[in-house]
Amino acid sequence: MSGGKPTTSAERRAEGLDELNLLEWAVGLLARQAPADLKTLTAKDTIEDKENRQKVERNFIISAPGFLTLPNWQDQDILSALFKLTRERTGFKERELRFSLYEILKSLDLSDSGHYCRRVSQSLDRWSGLWLKFINAWRKNGKWCSETFHIIDRVKLNSGGDYDPHAQQVIYWNDLVLESVAAKHTRSFDWDLYLSLSPTAKRMDRFLDKRFGLDDRRPWTFELVAFGHHKIGLSRNYGVNKCKEKLLPAILELEAKGKLRPMPIEERFTKQSKGLWHVHFAKAKRSAAGKTSAATVAPDLVEQLTARSITPQKAATLAANHSRPAIEEKIRYYDIQRRRGKNLQAGFLVSSIEQQYELPASQMPTAVVFSSRPALATTVAATPANAPTMRVEDPQQRTREAYWESLPPNEQERLAAEAFQQADRIALDGWHRSNEKGLTRIAAEYRQAILNKYLDRLIATYRKAS
Repeated sequence: MSGGKPTTSAERRAEGLDELNLLEWAVGLLARQAPADLKTLTAKDTIEDKENRQKVERNFIISAPGFLTLPNWQDQDILSALFKLTRERTGFKERELRFSLYEILKSLDLSDSGHYCRRVSQSLDRWSGLWLKFINAWRKNGKWCSETFHIIDRVKLNSGGDYDPHAQQVIYWNDLVLESVAAKHTRSFDWDLYLSLSPTAKRMDRFLDKRFGLDDRRPWTFELVAFGHHKIGLSRNYGVNKCKEKLLPAILELEAKGKLRPMPIEERFTKQSKGLWHVHFAKAKRSAAGKTSAATVAPDLVEQLTARSITPQKAATLAANHSRPAIEEKIRYYDIQRRRGKNLQAGFLVSSIEQQYELPASQMPTAVVFSSRPALATTVAATPANAPTMRVEDPQQRTREAYWESLPPNEQERLAAEAFQQADRIALDGWHRSNEKGLTRIAAEYRQAILNKYLDRLIATYRKAS
């Protein structure tokens, strides 16, 4: 029996729906796969309840049974698709939702292949098995209360062993979820925008929209690591630097989409004391919301992607929706693997960018790649190859070039990587910011200055030794 007519393009453009209690916390990890031995996550915060004029300490716990893992970002996509479909079909007036795997996958712009059908089936197992505990953290009837439940109480899959995408499936929502939706404790979001974002940006955008819904005139400030762990879903192993590294591309993505007001990095992340950092957000002005100017699509990135057999339209979409460092990291990895004989196709590169693949640590590409012609007119991987280079007319420049030309290509690459690893913070930040903003000439000047400074130290050391 069919699970209903296929989702139309008009239906797919409808809004998604978040239940606000669930939206408040990361109900999974932003990873491709949660560690098998990690079964429980805890989170907490303290807020000021303006209605009661008192501080409220809230705690949140999720736990997966022994044979399942915690949800990851793909599971959260599937849960969002189920919320969207339930809103459209029953308005959350019934616990039962009848649907087909095809409808879920179509709403997420995924194929109805056996792989993705199995993936939805696995996700339903995770959501029905996930145990959630809100301790003084579930908002109901204007009060904070404690609740323990499963989001989905029951799943009835009719796979027949072959995962027929059009076979009817059934889930039953928990009563508490239906009660909260009926009480309008929800928030809508733009589904098309959601699909265009990276996993981290999806989660960040929806959480911050909830905060901006409370007050969009003032900046919102969070303790950086707690924000990354408890609100966004980053790995609990990440400290300050790793959290900044993972959050920044998503922040730049939302700035480009007109959702967040742009800020310099030194204002976005501020140090309060040793090991304690804050991250700050402000909503973009309404005139900019939802608009991505052509300037945010870097032509050189589009050119690099199309050179790797990606269509111009898809390349432009990737360049507009994902940060430069993220795209170029995936391009470097793709190129290296193909040089090693791996038969990777353009689809792999697209998926690695859209789904933010975690690259194997042992195969991570070198952060800086130099070309040996002309001497010192180098190409850093995150700087376009045709970017102009800074020519410094000083006596030392010829010495640098002579030294550089004497090195074999593999040694040039090694020294280039070392130069950036040992670069001072100001120059490195300047290089990153210039690349992120598409200021290729300035990025090239920072690049040249970093390399020159490192070569000067090497040359001075060799002169002393001789």
